[in-house]
Order: sequence, then C-alpha cells, then structure tokens
Amino acid sequence: VHQGELLLREGEPQTQLPLLVSGIIRGFYFDVNGQEITDCFAVRPGIPVAAGADFCRPSPIYLDALTDCELMTIPTQEVVRLLDQYPELSDVLNTLAGAIDDETIQQLNYQVDVEQRAVEDVAEEFLTSNGYI
Repeated sequence: VHQGELLLREGEPQTQLPLLVSGIIRGFYFDVNGQEITDCFAVRPGIPVAAGADFCRPSPIYLDALTDCELMTIPTQEVVRLLDQYPELSDVLNTLAGAIDDETIQQLNYQVDVEQRAVEDVAEEFLTSNGYI
C-alpha cells in the first residue's frame, strides 16, 4: 500500500482484516464541522488494522497509509469463522489491539489535532522514541 492511499472509507464494510507488517496506518473521521480528526494509529508490526471490533458493521472511520506499508490480509468472513470456532482468539486480538494504551493515543491525537503538528512527524517521533524504528 502506498503512502496516502485509503484502505477503507467511512461507511464501507471491512471485507479484509489487514495485519501491519511495516509502515504506519491512521484511522480518522470528520466531525460535524468537516474537521478531520485522527482517531488512531497502527504502528506495531503484527497489529490488526481494524476500523472497529464488529466486522459486520460499516466502518465508523477512514483508514489511510501515512507511509508506504506492507500488509497481510485475511478475509473478515474467515476471521469471524475462526473467532466462532476458537473464542480464545478474541483475547489474542484484544491484546494486540491494546498495544498502545488510550492515554498514549490521546497524547498523539492532541499533538495532531490541537497543536496542529503533522501526523507523519508525530508518528515518526513516537516510533523512534519507543524503539520501533
């Protein structure tokens, strides 16, 4: 996936569950005033890039590539089937999804939304300071 490419639009069904191999994916939405609001980042290799926990519902956010990214994808129908067959996998996915805590996400979002820093700069600074790159 190339930098700037949209992986998913708000309102679209998520038909694939991408797993991040490398790069940075951002989730965002537009508020009632049309202001773009960053919701989340996917930065750790292996983390699922999901727009929400319920794959059967339309996406509540957009997903885009902040850098060139390498992804592995699994059809969401297969993920749902596996979760039904092996409920313990939910714990594994929740652990991966919780790799960055809410406070960290809020701090990153604050830097982008309030301090008006470039998303790429905030993400790169976070990745570097935490030893990801």
